[in-house]
Amino acid sequence: MRLGAYYRSLILKQMSINIHGINVLDVGCHDGYLLSCCKAKNKIGIDPHPIKKFKNINYIKGDICQFNFKNRKFDKIFALDVIEHVDDDKAFVMTLTKLLGKNGLLVLSVPHKNIKIFPPFLTNFVNQKMWQHEKIGYLKEELIALFPKNIKIKVIEQREFFFRLSYFPIRLTWLISERLGKFILKIIIKLDGLIFEGAEGHIFLITSK
Repeated sequence: MRLGAYYRSLILKQMSINIHGINVLDVGCHDGYLLSCCKAKNKIGIDPHPIKKFKNINYIKGDICQFNFKNRKFDKIFALDVIEHVDDDKAFVMTLTKLLGKNGLLVLSVPHKNIKIFPPFLTNFVNQKMWQHEKIGYLKEELIALFPKNIKIKVIEQREFFFRLSYFPIRLTWLISERLGKFILKIIIKLDGLIFEGAEGHIFLITSK
C-alpha cells in the first residue's frame, strides 16, 4: 500500500466524505485500497498500471480519457492526486463529469501550486522526481475554471502543516514499518485538523450535478 493512498483515505474520513455508493469509480486506483474501504455494488478502478490486490474490484488497465464505458454512469468518482499527472487536464475533467450520474459526487484532489515540503528547497525534487508531476500544482481558481458552469463545486484548501513538515521522516518510517507509519499518520491528521484550511498543501474539489 502506498503512503499517499492511506493518507488520503484518512483525509476523506476527516472531511466526513461518504465514499460508499452503488457504482464507484476510482481513477488512478493503483492497488485499489480506497475501493477496498468502501461499500458498493460495483467497484471499478482504472490505472495505467493497476495492481490487482483486492477481491470484488474490477481493475481496468488504461487511460480514463480513452476507455469506453459505454454510457455507464457512476454515483461516486474519486480522482485523488491524478490530474497533475495528465497532459490535457480539460479533457480529463470533461471525461469525469460525463461519467458522473445525476446527484453523483466527484471528489478530486491536487497539490496546491504553492505547496512547500520541508525543507522547502526539496519541493521541486519531490514534485518532479518522487511524485513525477506533469504540473507543479493548481490554484483554486484554475481548477474551478476547468469545470462546466452547471456543476456545483465546493473547494477546500488543506494546509497540511504537520504532514508537510514531517514528510520525509514519515516516508522513511513507512518503508520500515507500515504499521508504525499508519499510527504516526493518524496523529498527524489530528494535529493538522486543528489548523486544517490553508493554501499551502492540497486542494480538495467536491462536485455534484
